[in-house]
Amino acid sequence: MVKRRNARNFRKKPSQNVSRMDRIATGVPVSKRNVPRDPPMLPHVLAYPIRTRYILDMVRSTNQSGYSVVLAGLPTGINAVNHFFNPTTGNLTNSGGLTYNELFTAAAMRVYGVDVTADPGGANFVTSDFAITKVTLYGPADQTYDGSGIQLSVDFGDDIPGFVGRDSAARNRRAVVSASPPRLSWKRITQGSMVTAVSWNTGLLRSPLADNSGTNFPTAYIETTKWPIGILDVTILVRRAASSASSTLKRATDTTFETTESP
Repeated sequence: MVKRRNARNFRKKPSQNVSRMDRIATGVPVSKRNVPRDPPMLPHVLAYPIRTRYILDMVRSTNQSGYSVVLAGLPTGINAVNHFFNPTTGNLTNSGGLTYNELFTAAAMRVYGVDVTADPGGANFVTSDFAITKVTLYGPADQTYDGSGIQLSVDFGDDIPGFVGRDSAARNRRAVVSASPPRLSWKRITQGSMVTAVSWNTGLLRSPLADNSGTNFPTAYIETTKWPIGILDVTILVRRAASSASSTLKRATDTTFETTESP
């Protein structure tokens, strides 16, 4: 058996003073310094989760039918959906819907403070992507609204399965339906598109707007012009690139260079 050599170093180590003098002579720092790491890279994409709220109202009208969508003109404004009913004929609209463009325009107003559709060539319009992350429909808060429950339908886009949910109010709670997609589907505002993303049905509103038949409105309520029938909350993730597409394209295709000759 071969005896192993002792690997321990028996050489005398230099003192700390000598070692420090050598480091000073060679320009090496004497004390340890905490060198900061490289700063983190700036994100190429900025994303903001925005919750937009839509107030669902029943509005009395003798010359209008269906429903109308009123988007806010300010970031702090209120988005509303007016469902028209005619107390004379008993025509009642209890369903409505919002398109992708309407949802994305309202979310962009909350983020940028301007209507991005007014400037289709602007950076806010060109570089902004949108994705629906959650949709919640609340039924009427007034417990006197009885009858059938509410229904919510959501089309998240692409190959994500759609959602349809129903709920009915009880004596101690209001009806509510909520849905979230399993993954994000990014879209942009498309001019002229009328594809519906979210639709709902508030059910047959009986009292106090009408009796059990749903057509005979009491005289006391005919004079009232508006009733709240629900709330729709839509959370949208707004994503915008840090650099505009137009400037990036210009740099990539610009082949003109200036040269100077030395004398």
